[in-house]
Amino acid sequence: MVEVLWTSFWAAAASAFCAVVFNAGKYDILPGAIAGGIGWFIYRLMFQYLGFAEPAGYMCGAAALTLFSEIWAYFSKNPATVYLLPGLFPLVPGYGMFVAMHAAVTHNTELAGKAGYNAIIAAGSIALGMAVAASVARLCSMVKVRKHNKSKKSS
Repeated sequence: MVEVLWTSFWAAAASAFCAVVFNAGKYDILPGAIAGGIGWFIYRLMFQYLGFAEPAGYMCGAAALTLFSEIWAYFSKNPATVYLLPGLFPLVPGYGMFVAMHAAVTHNTELAGKAGYNAIIAAGSIALGMAVAASVARLCSMVKVRKHNKSKKSS
């Protein structure tokens, strides 16, 4: 468990540096870093300790960081993308795509197929987790607006 916490710290640090590279505001760097740490923590916890399949870990990690980004964006009155993009960097399967491309260039078709398939499944899982979490956040905000409008009309 210490390894998961340690790697989550480094994922948060990498997300903070990505936020700096993206020229985020000085008050937006820490939430972006926290989003990256949360996403990586959930991914590793589910995959390494709870025994879920790796795509499920990617999906839940992406969903968790998306929900955090949406909630923080609501309170800070900024777009969720400011926190979401730096937070996604630790989860992106860049090494898997590198292995697939290297294997394809060196004519190792079996490894290229396996690595490419795994990277595409990981990317699809991340996209699905983000879509579900963003949809839940939008649905909650629509319900809140609808309740607010109903209470306004009855007054």
